[in-house]
Amino acid sequence: ARTADLSRDECEGLYARALAGKLSRKEAERFRGQMLMEMALMSLDDGLVEVRLHGEKLAGGYALKRIEGGNEEQSKWLLIKMRDDAADARRNPTSTEPESVLSGRDLERIPSHGRVIIVANHPLGTLDGLALLNLVRKVRPDVKAVANEFLSCFEAYAPVLLPIDNMAGKTPRENLKNIKNYLEQDSAVIIFPAGEVSRMGPNGVRDGKWNKGFIRFAKDTQSPVLPIHVDGRNSMFFYALSIVARPLSTLWLIHEMFKQNKNTIEFKVGEKVEYETYSELKFTTAE
Repeated sequence: ARTADLSRDECEGLYARALAGKLSRKEAERFRGQMLMEMALMSLDDGLVEVRLHGEKLAGGYALKRIEGGNEEQSKWLLIKMRDDAADARRNPTSTEPESVLSGRDLERIPSHGRVIIVANHPLGTLDGLALLNLVRKVRPDVKAVANEFLSCFEAYAPVLLPIDNMAGKTPRENLKNIKNYLEQDSAVIIFPAGEVSRMGPNGVRDGKWNKGFIRFAKDTQSPVLPIHVDGRNSMFFYALSIVARPLSTLWLIHEMFKQNKNTIEFKVGEKVEYETYSELKFTTAE
């Protein structure tokens, strides 16, 4: 079923036509889509979203429940498997079935030890970040990802995140220092230089302009840089919503994440670029 994001005038017009029994098939589909959107937003406001997955690894009903806080900044959410035919407390697919969600892996190119900065594009949002963490952890259990601080509200993610404020651009200096210190412990750090999910533009779906901050971290800690390309796309509805209502499209990413349950995320791991190589290049972090 498709969702719709109609203006108030459009909604009132369709509602009047529905009461009069004059809706065309296309109009009925748009009206239904708007109702689905309204119900989804009400579920988010109520703090409980229920979805049904049909993947090979994750199947059946799941509930995303708000357990703390009354607003977006303070909220903490819990993902719960619902009691149904697909429920099995003995299964732990994250550790026993990791092969079913990723393909195109070049794990041998991921350094097994030593400091390294991993940079990647961000086509899907939170989902590709979690999938990339899962991939890299097969080789580097110490890996952490630089991510928006609101994700730290999810207690399960907090231990593997280095939080920053990439929305307001006011990351505390202490947080930046933590990233540098973690690298200096010969650890692995994932950075998404775009700072947000890819959007639709004149040249198709692309990341926004990359922040060069990762170069500064690399130079300051003399860390090699490992590029990884993530292959994925969100729905056309999401890209259209990004154009007309960008803040709402960011909230809609939760729905996009669950819609990806039957898809495979492919990663292409590039060649590691050593400090000695890029340090000789004539550019600055401001370029």
